[in-house]
Amino acid sequence: MRLLLLITSIDALRYSVVLPSSKRLHKDAVRALQRGVKPINEREVGPSRLVFDAADDAPDRRDWRRLLRGPLSVRVVAAEAAVVDVGPDADAGGAADAIVDAIDDAVDWDAALGAWAAFGNAAGSTLGAHVRCQRFRSATWCPAGASPPLRRALARRLPARLLPEHDRAAAAVEVQVTAHAAGVLVELVALRQYVDRSLPDPGMKRVESFVVARSADIAPGDVVVDPFCGLSLIHI
Repeated sequence: MRLLLLITSIDALRYSVVLPSSKRLHKDAVRALQRGVKPINEREVGPSRLVFDAADDAPDRRDWRRLLRGPLSVRVVAAEAAVVDVGPDADAGGAADAIVDAIDDAVDWDAALGAWAAFGNAAGSTLGAHVRCQRFRSATWCPAGASPPLRRALARRLPARLLPEHDRAAAAVEVQVTAHAAGVLVELVALRQYVDRSLPDPGMKRVESFVVARSADIAPGDVVVDPFCGLSLIHI
């Protein structure tokens, strides 16, 4: 069985950002992060992902949306896990059970949700939570196919305050579990750039569509009608 040692980092809150895949936009987003939030101990985890500690004099979390225009999402790192024993015999279900056991023992969900609420998210006595799991190709220690059983097992083991929600769009909280080369990240998505993925983009990649939408300086609550690709709506 592959064993995981989960190291909770919630006392000294850590954060992560998902950055655009475009090299130029990636660099611009990192500069915005360094200029606006002044992170320390920043490190890369997989493609287009940075994990960091915020400096002591970093702005209030509610200001990060205004300061960070480039990152696609900002997340609270609830916990990190490092692989300490890699064995060849663990199947997908066994690996999922081991990861969820470690998460269940280590994550302080109240503290993580407190950090999530500090970004301006509305915290209630109960919240719908959607669990997503991702396995980077670099996570050779994690059996292929572990994401579905991990997602189901974690949804069943969430604290009473978090009610499993199948519909991602209807959930108040998104819990992201990511297996990467060095272990596992457990994150709560705190801020997200909302661009409808269904936007028709003939000849355009998703990141290019995102830039076009941003260049229009769309404000929260605006509805955009694209007259050249049929009717498409973007909710920011």
